[in-house]
Amino acid sequence: MGTNIKNIQVLATLFLFAIYGCNSCKSLCVSGKTEYFFNAGTANFYPDKDSIKVGDTLWFTSIIPKRMRPIQNSQPVGDSIDFSGASDMTTDLALTSPLGIGSQTGAVDSFFIVPIKGNLQPNSLIPHSAKNVHFIEENNDYFLSLFLVAQKKGIYFADIADIFQAKKNCEVASIGIHIIDADKHLHYLQDIYYGGRPIAPIDSNSYCFKVY
Repeated sequence: MGTNIKNIQVLATLFLFAIYGCNSCKSLCVSGKTEYFFNAGTANFYPDKDSIKVGDTLWFTSIIPKRMRPIQNSQPVGDSIDFSGASDMTTDLALTSPLGIGSQTGAVDSFFIVPIKGNLQPNSLIPHSAKNVHFIEENNDYFLSLFLVAQKKGIYFADIADIFQAKKNCEVASIGIHIIDADKHLHYLQDIYYGGRPIAPIDSNSYCFKVY
């Protein structure tokens, strides 16, 4: 059975909340929490090709700066905030393959995935569709890097979800992560998953490629 891209992102968010949401119970913020939204995370795949061979390696890197300006109404506001020493710098990297219009299936098993910086583990709710990934703190940034070795032929979509409720003392932050490759080969997504129709904004942050 296929799975909708948006549903995968919702399930990933629920999984992260179930695992990490109760961490706030460990300490009591007398004056309440301060919540922020940052939009400073970036991610990219290398080499930036629309097709690779079985056995080829695809490298993935994501960086989040420790100092970020909050976002309100799509615009940065105020001064930069130092979010070093945060916990729960965790999200999901989804790998799926289209089955047709509006339908896809998990494709984690189509790749041999090895972390370089950061950690990864299965997402217990959608183990065939996503890996739970954890950033590590290093110098002025949070880093995640890994490589994927293609094991099976097919068309694939890769998505990294935003970080949900990272915590530093009584400050809580959601952090947007954007794939910044110049060409994300979204024609695969548009032609197969959308049947030629325009791509919804929620899915435009995907990276698409073919393994042959």
